[in-house]
Amino acid sequence: MRTDDIPLPPEAARRPEVRREPLMLGSDAQPLFGWYHVADAVPRRDAVVVICNPMGYEYAHGHRSLRHLADDLARSGVPALRFDYHGSGDSPGLETDAGRLQRWQDDVHTAIAAAQALSGSARVGLLGVRLGATLAALVAAQREVDWLVLWNVCASGRRHVRELQALDMAAGGGQRPVSAPLEPAGFLVSRETQDAVKAVQLTREALRVSGRALLVARDDLIGEEEALGEHLLTLGIATDAIACAGYADMMAEPVHTVVPRQALDSIVQWMVAQTALREAAPPLLPSPVGATQARFAHATADGRAVALTETLCALGNEGQLFGLLAQADGVDLAARPMVVLFNSGTVHHVGPNRLYVTLAREFAALGFPTVRCDLEGLGDSVQRGTGRENHPYPDSAVPDAQQVLHSLRERFGVREFVLMGLCSGAYTAFQTGLVEQAAQISELVLINPLTWRWVEGDAVDTKHFSAVAHYKGTMRRLDSWKKLLRGQVNLVYLGGVVFSHLRKQVASRVSAINEIFFPSRGPLLSRQLRQLFAAKRHVTLIVSSGDPGWDMLQDGARQTAQRAIKNRELALEFVDDADHTFSREAARQRVVAAIGRRLLKRFGG
Repeated sequence: MRTDDIPLPPEAARRPEVRREPLMLGSDAQPLFGWYHVADAVPRRDAVVVICNPMGYEYAHGHRSLRHLADDLARSGVPALRFDYHGSGDSPGLETDAGRLQRWQDDVHTAIAAAQALSGSARVGLLGVRLGATLAALVAAQREVDWLVLWNVCASGRRHVRELQALDMAAGGGQRPVSAPLEPAGFLVSRETQDAVKAVQLTREALRVSGRALLVARDDLIGEEEALGEHLLTLGIATDAIACAGYADMMAEPVHTVVPRQALDSIVQWMVAQTALREAAPPLLPSPVGATQARFAHATADGRAVALTETLCALGNEGQLFGLLAQADGVDLAARPMVVLFNSGTVHHVGPNRLYVTLAREFAALGFPTVRCDLEGLGDSVQRGTGRENHPYPDSAVPDAQQVLHSLRERFGVREFVLMGLCSGAYTAFQTGLVEQAAQISELVLINPLTWRWVEGDAVDTKHFSAVAHYKGTMRRLDSWKKLLRGQVNLVYLGGVVFSHLRKQVASRVSAINEIFFPSRGPLLSRQLRQLFAAKRHVTLIVSSGDPGWDMLQDGARQTAQRAIKNRELALEFVDDADHTFSREAARQRVVAAIGRRLLKRFGG
């Protein structure tokens, strides 16, 4: 597995400390979620930078690198503000709400005003990535900005929409109606948004930049920077252009991302060169001017409008773990269990395809307050000292999870918890349920787990079980049998999978029989399940139709699992036509509804 999750070097601990403050920007009626980065011990420069995120999967994949960029700017003396547009990340709203393109531009204006108020600097640089760079340029055509940095910019909206359509087709989206939203890589783009973006052509916009502009291109692909650079020069805007390596690695799957140090260093150095030290340092604020809560109307999947409040939480013994609590207005936090969602892989707390935001808000609307949080070294819980960053199974996962539960008990008086997670988040929930004694944990909801026991140095090997799950699914499809009859199936490979599965089945059944007579000699997973059930901790296993979670559970605890289902200590639910991370909207709706029904059945509704 290619990843740069290696321990941070010792010199990282000696760098100037960055104060990162989460806050809600804008008005009470239209809040946005953001992060303000500033290094109080560093001489301040006469500028503040607003970072305009990319959209869709690029937002989730690029989150880690853009957090590093904000830190690097702050350490150079330039405070930075990151924020989520309406309908993305942690901000309210849906991707399919009306008027997306204009609302996103309005959000950039809101972020500029907030950045000026937070930093005390009137001089603002806009720094955008991909479609975020497009938005930054459009805003620069509406108001003058001091500096403009466009990284791999989408200058032609029509070209960008074609790229989204190609991604959608690659994921099997060609069968839906023309009027239906695109679903490129797990995110939705409505027909209205597509049409609005298609109309954008930055080479027709009269941008206003009082200082200089910087175009940052990829070094491995031909982008749209050359024509845009010529256009900026015709507008009288002094423009620099560089090509940097690492963009593809920055946008890899989150567990594989590599922070593009060359690009980040080049951008920061350029920004420092444009600015001067402030004559008088701004006063140090204990925390920035911004709300710690947002109240908004959430449109539920069943068509209701529910007033929710989301609260920013500093969790852990030293406040080092970040979380957001979603709750319905007027709901007593102690009336029902609080749901806690743990990181899926290395995706930050919004979850793959923004699934965790949807889960949290839908559960809150059902009366279950829900926290989505980041373990240390993941997302917005920044790794301290020389520990590891961006590891899906960090050594601190279970201790961090326990600290989260203790913080929520102390701060909110929570009496009962439901622990939940997808993939490695399921592992964190499962292991925490085994060791946590102080908190009352009534339910573990484990979504598509890939391992029950992690030892550093081991690989999560699910090849066999994934192959079995795949062939089980294809057996139910007529076209698969036609391929078999036409000789288009690798019979040697299929025979190997069948033989290996039969061997595992025999071994599992022998182990189950042995466990009947000698329970203490049962497999580790079986003993762990019995430990949970003895502590009155129920388990719900949610498995996508092509995922191996149920087969893996049977392989390691067949006897205990089957008995637990009969005793209603274990519930099992399959989600049809769903991949591992529920990258299609219909699958996300099904898994959200399935878990919601489970919570209501178990705890009343």
